[in-house]
Amino acid sequence: MRQYLFILALLSVGCSNALAGPGKFFHLLSGGDGGVSGLPSANLQVHMDASDLDGSLNDGDSITTWSDKSGNNNDAAQSTAGFKPVLKKTIVNGQSIIRCDGTDDEMDIPDFDEADGGAGLTILMVFTQSVLSGNESPVTKWEHGVATSWALQVHTAPTTEYIAFIADTPTNSGSPNQRTTDFTQGAGTFHVLSMVYDGGQGANNDRVKFYKNKALSADVEAGTTPATLQALAAVVRICAFSGSLDRNWNGDIAEWALYNVALSDADRNTVEDLWLAEYGL
Repeated sequence: MRQYLFILALLSVGCSNALAGPGKFFHLLSGGDGGVSGLPSANLQVHMDASDLDGSLNDGDSITTWSDKSGNNNDAAQSTAGFKPVLKKTIVNGQSIIRCDGTDDEMDIPDFDEADGGAGLTILMVFTQSVLSGNESPVTKWEHGVATSWALQVHTAPTTEYIAFIADTPTNSGSPNQRTTDFTQGAGTFHVLSMVYDGGQGANNDRVKFYKNKALSADVEAGTTPATLQALAAVVRICAFSGSLDRNWNGDIAEWALYNVALSDADRNTVEDLWLAEYGL
């Protein structure tokens, strides 16, 4: 009898979650709801999923708070009406996204110790840029000219490539950096990007690595990437830089995560495999 009840319960949950799209049922079976995301939990500092907003917002609604599901309460917020991204539903494999307008939309996570100061960082994101354009950033911890730590943005040219800035001084102007040479993003095409910083690597060109849909991207470096991140009081900003730079993101973000270590290949692959399946990429 208990076996039958378990099967009925699983089918009931699966049917109710099927309304959220095919990917979410896969995510549930992987341990993806109720704060158990299916992502490796050790050193996970931020995890945000746009589909978590479906229950409280309608399609096209502005977003005031994007809750962190890592358990660390590193929520992102925006109180100014004109600066709020919007929620768009059923955009990629039935899943929702937050949409930033490339002009002034942005959300801030208050400074927290684990976001910088260490020798490792991993950013993973399911996203797309709406129109290929250089100098647009999906996420940074970089108050330009005041408190610079790290930033991820589209390269100036070609705009199909990404660049990571890892500051070696508190007021860094953009070097050292490493950028991809064969990422070749397409406008409106979703992909999983992973950026892994490992300051413990001896060779400079091994300290930052990029992956597109699990595949390692070739990259080139400028300057010497430091062995540790600058530990500074700056917000983690989604869809822009902070300080005197804006570089607003014109595009969509479905889900993203931040670890304060360089993830192992095995753990990185776990996240990438989960998201590639969930978003049908």
